[in-house]
Amino acid sequence: MKIKLIITICLLGVGFTSECQELFSKSKITDDRDGRIYKTVQINNTIWIAENMKFKTENSDIILENDLGIETDGYYYPYNESDEVCPSGFEIPKEAHWKEYVDFILKIKNIPESSTKHSSFSSRKVTGTSFRILNDTFNYFEDSNPLNLQKSGMTQGGKLIFDQAMNFWSRKDNLNDSKYHLHITQNEYGNHSHKHHVITRKNKKRRKFVVRCVKIIGQN
Repeated sequence: MKIKLIITICLLGVGFTSECQELFSKSKITDDRDGRIYKTVQINNTIWIAENMKFKTENSDIILENDLGIETDGYYYPYNESDEVCPSGFEIPKEAHWKEYVDFILKIKNIPESSTKHSSFSSRKVTGTSFRILNDTFNYFEDSNPLNLQKSGMTQGGKLIFDQAMNFWSRKDNLNDSKYHLHITQNEYGNHSHKHHVITRKNKKRRKFVVRCVKIIGQN
């Protein structure tokens, strides 16, 4: 893969000296299945597709126009088709992938660990974890957003539901559960699994989320 652009940051010090650190690199890939080209971002040894997937599956939704006036990007997929979406060599992000990205962003913005709060939760319907940034200047969707994360909402019964969040399918490390998904708001995310509105007998209540994909360099 050819690297198109290297992003760096330079910190000015005493006497106008500078120290530069390579942060991430941008490139592109082509999905051989349909010829679509996607932007990518490499952070350390992980390559992310930096936009929502647009590979058509049998029951995916594409929202071109909506009554909410929200500009959407990519298809929305049911949980049981999410494993069909990523190009060859890529996979649905796991908790470890997402944690690495969040740690990277916190380092860029120089936010200390004391300004974060991590918690686990479990109930009859939902089991998962949440992570909150206790810093008024932090926003996943604004500055220092190399993955171009955007509020995407979800679809339910083919209709867009905009909830001021980005919702995409994820995976829990060492657990094959395709119901896992991630909700991202301005300064918090929740990664969890449940059946409520994800698995249902009535398709009009079935929720679909967007898909992002990652790969580790050197892994097939």
